[in-house]
Amino acid sequence: MGVATQRLLRVGEVHGLLTYRGEAPDAVDFPSYLHRLCQQMAAGMVAEAGRVRVEVVAEEEAIWGPDLVVPLGLIAGEALTNALKYAFPNDLEGRVLLVLRAAGGGLMRLCVEDDGVGMPETRREASLGLRLIDMLAKQIKGKAEVRKRSDGKGTVVMITFPDPNNSPG
Repeated sequence: MGVATQRLLRVGEVHGLLTYRGEAPDAVDFPSYLHRLCQQMAAGMVAEAGRVRVEVVAEEEAIWGPDLVVPLGLIAGEALTNALKYAFPNDLEGRVLLVLRAAGGGLMRLCVEDDGVGMPETRREASLGLRLIDMLAKQIKGKAEVRKRSDGKGTVVMITFPDPNNSPG
């Protein structure tokens, strides 16, 4: 399945999770969506069961509209795809962790981190997926950051964005 097809399927998944109140869809339980998205992607991309664990931790309740959920789902999908495709070459075992939590000051943070081989600096500049992540973060008035983990292993993709349910002031 191609990358563009996967992106469309993620958007379709959001539509299926929308809570309808009256005529218009208005809310998605983002942590539930994130769990389902990661489960499906890991099952489709990791050939050997158990070789790479994908874990989701959602510390906050997050019932948001599709204008936020669709870009965040695409961001999470791109970051997870990159980790599953590149972080664990040659049957390397490891873990990808997605964490959604409050960041203070009316902000939320979505982190996708792996403990794989890490992304070379040269790849960061050339990656279409990372450019897409940056563009989608800006669309939700957020900021994307890509860096090595503090222990030097793996990569962290971090998106900080305004929480629509708890904006400051």
